[in-house]
Amino acid sequence: MATFIGVYFLNRQEMAANDALEKRAFGVCSILAKLIAPALDFDDAKDATAQLEALRGHPDLNYVVVVRASGAVFARQGSARVGAELLEPVSAETVTVAGDLLHVRVPLRSKSGQIGTLVAGFSRNSIRESRISSQHTALMMSGMIFLCGLAVAWVLSGGIARPLTSASRQLTVLSENLVGMVQAQEAASQQQAAGFRWRVHARIFSEKGHAGLLKRACS
Repeated sequence: MATFIGVYFLNRQEMAANDALEKRAFGVCSILAKLIAPALDFDDAKDATAQLEALRGHPDLNYVVVVRASGAVFARQGSARVGAELLEPVSAETVTVAGDLLHVRVPLRSKSGQIGTLVAGFSRNSIRESRISSQHTALMMSGMIFLCGLAVAWVLSGGIARPLTSASRQLTVLSENLVGMVQAQEAASQQQAAGFRWRVHARIFSEKGHAGLLKRACS
């Protein structure tokens, strides 16, 4: 039971951490896309770079790349290497998990239509740290549940053992009483049998005595 709770707790914590990171990533990228789109539409790389630099120092953000509709890089922040497959244009928000990074791609649009793509990578270290912390918490909870289970089992076993011990003693006394009653009945039966044999013998002797007297009287 403790193991099940620990495993379930860890899985739920990791899922919650992943969902939270995705929501934060999409939130940052959605806001950034609205700020970057006008700079890309007017081909203002300086303004785009300033917008990206404002995100420097973000605890989860690893890199940001702004890609034109043609596939050329318009602006970037961060020195992380980005695979060519991530720089391909997208028509809808997408998320990809690769190793320790969560990659988010958001289309950039203007009044004329789609003009490019915003690609951002977010570190999943926070999830790893959260998992380690959750593991410690789960181990502590599992240990506490195990100890509580042992304590409850000990209390229950003591509560069950006492009535069983008392019942065993009562059965022992009852069996001793039954043995005594059987022995008494056997002694009484032996006495009754001895008395019966004595009466039979006495009667036989009495009948023989009367027969002898009758014989002497007739002679």
